[in-house]
Amino acid sequence: MEAVTDLDVDDTESVKRFKRRIRQYKEIFLRFTHRYWFQEVSDQTQARALYRMCREGLGTEHLHTEVRREIQDMSEYLDSDSIRRQSNMVIRLTVVTTVGLIGTITTGYFGMNLLDETKSHLVQKIVYFLLATTATTALTGWAIARSKRLSDFLEALSDERLSAREKLAAFTAVWGRERGADRAARSLLKPHDR
Repeated sequence: MEAVTDLDVDDTESVKRFKRRIRQYKEIFLRFTHRYWFQEVSDQTQARALYRMCREGLGTEHLHTEVRREIQDMSEYLDSDSIRRQSNMVIRLTVVTTVGLIGTITTGYFGMNLLDETKSHLVQKIVYFLLATTATTALTGWAIARSKRLSDFLEALSDERLSAREKLAAFTAVWGRERGADRAARSLLKPHDR
């Protein structure tokens, strides 16, 4: 199909156009099938025989099946890609939530009035509030930016087959540069994926 030849997976706009076109093709095909596709056109023997001969001669049954299969394949690709994206998003949100949980417990601990700031000046309270908000926002942004690496670390941490050294390597990969993190993640996966 033309939509597949125009698809460039590295170009976001191309992928969006591809998705729109496939959904449009599927809608058009379903409308055609439900409105105009007939297995039989008449109860009369001669009309049925003539219609069957036309259908066999033109090969419309085969063409209909082939087009339906192509559209179904592309639609399944879009569905699996959508599920993959949602799965990645859920993993990243889980990681951010886990990091946020640490922040929530910490702020809850400070909320137990260990530091008595009730008699502090209003300006000082506002400064503390702004500092806490800035620190929380920075931590959340950092967790979002590193969510893939943090996800790999949490996965390594929960894997009982990995040694403490391998888990430590996964933890240091969170803090390292992109290339080092990818190398560490690959080295962790290689022995167990064979």
